Amino acid sequence: MYLCCLSTSRSSTDKLAFDVGLQEDTTGEACWWTIHPASKQRSEGEKVRVGDDLILVSVSSERYLHLSYGNGSLHVDAAFQQTLWSVAPISSGSEAAQGYLIGGDVLRLLHGHMDECLTVPSGEHGEEQRRLVPEPSTQC
Repeated sequence: MYLCCLSTSRSSTDKLAFDVGLQEDTTGEACWWTIHPASKQRSEGEKVRVGDDLILVSVSSERYLHLSYGNGSLHVDAAFQQTLWSVAPISSGSEAAQGYLIGGDVLRLLHGHMDECLTVPSGEHGEEQRRLVPEPSTQC
């Protein structure tokens, strides 16, 4: 499953935002994200470390991975507003660089410094494009 910027928008507060969900395939740039350091102490191209604050930018929409509040609930979308994220590895393809993330690692995306991560609601597993919602990390 790949994190993708979808062509739909459910946001009632930001008409320029796109939905974000999971897809099986990676056709096109919809599932490509660039990772930028949130801290000015880190520079682009530097290795990402577990626990670093990150900003994720969709290559296809040029919008930030964002957590927004609307209609009484939280939504994950791609918007022009930044949200800080951090990553925690679930499994790694290599032990070569402990403390660092490499291609092929399975990650848990955590919202900023909160104890929430992105999950897929169990009732929507049959959909081709699965919507993401934030959950307390104890449920991730």
